Amino acid sequence: MKRLKHLAAQLVLPCLLACTALTSGCFSRQLVRFGTHAQKPVVLLETVDTHNYLAWKDHEHVFWSCAEANSELRCTRRCGSGTDLQCPEFSVFQDAVGTNVR
Repeated sequence: MKRLKHLAAQLVLPCLLACTALTSGCFSRQLVRFGTHAQKPVVLLETVDTHNYLAWKDHEHVFWSCAEANSELRCTRRCGSGTDLQCPEFSVFQDAVGTNVR
């Protein structure tokens, strides 16, 4: 019984470390394009949000609309989380690429 507990303890820590390394990553946002709307006082932005993990990368092309309030520029996501529209996404794992764009 002691040997089984020792073996389990030796396996649990490396498994936890491996899972943590695979699922934790870095986030970056790159501005792709911005411009003003022709008829409305709105600034339109496009960004590429990247999540880098140990073995793969996830990219999301996000669209934003921004309005000036007082002396601030307040931006709202137009696709993705919290909206009805899904943003274009693609993932890169080694040399394979997957996307939700058809």
